[in-house]
Amino acid sequence: MMRTQLLLLRSVLAAALLLDVALELNYYQHLNHDAPGSSTEEKPMSTDHADITAVMQKYIDGAARGDASLIREAFHPTAYWHGVMHGTDYAMNFDDFIAYVDGQPCDDGSFVATIESITQDATTARVVVTETGDVNGMEFRDYFSLVNYAGTWKIVNKTFVLTN
Repeated sequence: MMRTQLLLLRSVLAAALLLDVALELNYYQHLNHDAPGSSTEEKPMSTDHADITAVMQKYIDGAARGDASLIREAFHPTAYWHGVMHGTDYAMNFDDFIAYVDGQPCDDGSFVATIESITQDATTARVVVTETGDVNGMEFRDYFSLVNYAGTWKIVNKTFVLTN
């Protein structure tokens, strides 16, 4: 009797696991496709891509000009900034990062920041930016995480690496 109950319990658990996987798969297919039975081709980029690019441009312009107001518009107030420069660890919260950037433009006329990639999954996005021609001669590769809060994209994390 006990063995039969154990086998039945295992069967129920296996069925529940399969159902959970099927529901999760259906959920992700729904996020990536217009209607059930639609093709598996990717959908064209939405206005989210343009909105994400606009947020990133605020960051780029704010950093280039040392303009804290643009940085404030781009970042979520709970955002963090992380990286290592010349052996020094940097881990700054929103307020510390604003103070670090404010009035300290990184562009002396040769600064170039390029958005290398944008990857979006529903309400999150990852963006890679390269920065060259910094006023201090430094070059960076930046990795940003963004979240769409109630229709508005905000940077929630910047992690950087010094590349020169």
